[in-house]
Amino acid sequence: MVILIFVILFCALGWVALRTINTFRRDRVRASWWIFLYSLLLVGIATGIWAGFMSEYRVSPTVRFAGFPFPMAIFQLESGTWVDYVHDTVTMIFIGVADLIIVALCSVIPVSALFYVCRFLRKRRVDVRV
Repeated sequence: MVILIFVILFCALGWVALRTINTFRRDRVRASWWIFLYSLLLVGIATGIWAGFMSEYRVSPTVRFAGFPFPMAIFQLESGTWVDYVHDTVTMIFIGVADLIIVALCSVIPVSALFYVCRFLRKRRVDVRV
């Protein structure tokens, strides 16, 4: 089930990112848009590394998750000690990379939204003048 959610998120966010890049190329946008896109993508990659490999949060007083949005490890408080339920190393690396990709692709959404709003307002302004 988690793999299905990852595939759906990856496809949707990847489509937004590719659509934004193709629109930037087709419209020959200024360099400031590209700088904005790449800077947010770098911030998204750094945030994805932190979220996937270093973040840890409590779900309840007795349960903690490591990794976001897909947890790599689950810690449960049993008899006063934290017991870890972890996957094998390859699975944990795959989940961490999946978290990184999802978070990095999410960082493209603000650039895309702002670009399409600006383009809509620019076209509307041109239509009003004519």
